[in-house]
Amino acid sequence: YCISREEMNVVMENFTYNGTLRSVTQVLYEDALVDSWVLTSSPASIVSVVAAYLVFVLYAGPKIMEKKKAFDLKLAMMPYNLIQVVYNFYLVAMLFTTDGALSYLMKHYCHPIDSRLNPLRLVLCTAMWHYTVLKFMDLVDTVFFVLRKKQDHVTFLHVYHHSAMALFSWATLKYLRGEQAVL
Repeated sequence: YCISREEMNVVMENFTYNGTLRSVTQVLYEDALVDSWVLTSSPASIVSVVAAYLVFVLYAGPKIMEKKKAFDLKLAMMPYNLIQVVYNFYLVAMLFTTDGALSYLMKHYCHPIDSRLNPLRLVLCTAMWHYTVLKFMDLVDTVFFVLRKKQDHVTFLHVYHHSAMALFSWATLKYLRGEQAVL
């Protein structure tokens, strides 16, 4: 079924999303932009990363480390932790230094305004992508536990939290960007 240009214009002008009027062009642009970022085009890459994480921290890692001496990872953990701190600081600074970002988050995040009127939309999408990357970087914490033979730290809650945060952060970026989401 082909849609005429006039019908498409009507759809584009009247597309309703979460109670707000949005332009289909804006939605398609955002989808294309976000899909062009690393790890966002398909759920396959994300599910693969989380599945590999689960296999390693719950089965393969402990099995490999069973007869090995615990690794001393202090030299690896120090730059990792520094990168985490700097990256988190960058993300917070991005929101604090972008004009209007905090007031938007306080006033409109639960009730998003029309995307065409929101100059912060791209900044918020970018911040959500950085947050998602941070959640995937957090998976390395558990890998360090396994390699240091601290398997008692690898609790159900710890593994569930890191897996869920990575998956839900990605899903929020992919499908709910600009919308209220409680992770």
